[in-house]
Amino acid sequence: MTQTGWQKYQDLPGFEAIYLESSYVMSIEISYERLHIDMDFLLTPGHPMYQTPRAGEQYCYRTGSIDFRAVSGVVWNMRPNALTQDPEGDPDLGNLFIVPLPDGFRMSGEIGEMEVVCLGHPIVTFTEEGEA
Repeated sequence: MTQTGWQKYQDLPGFEAIYLESSYVMSIEISYERLHIDMDFLLTPGHPMYQTPRAGEQYCYRTGSIDFRAVSGVVWNMRPNALTQDPEGDPDLGNLFIVPLPDGFRMSGEIGEMEVVCLGHPIVTFTEEGEA
């Protein structure tokens, strides 16, 4: 168990009804004391923003972001050619797995592997409102 008591990403506030394994990373920005990840989140039926999937889609997706604040360190072993494009031509860095650590989080996926040392938990926000 981590010092924070979180054993998996679903235990984190705001992640309860998000399925990261089928969500998509759109961009990553690292700045002073902050790591910002733009996402296309797959929401499960238990999420308050969940709606019936759009015509031609199997799942409900919502755009948003994950913000890590009070970041004191980031180590990123990026995979070569991690950036691709989705069928619509938008940037796509693949999926993301997050594992809580005693002093931060480990992330992995098509982006490679990243360890973030930070205080508190990441904050999930949504940029898309209204109809799915």
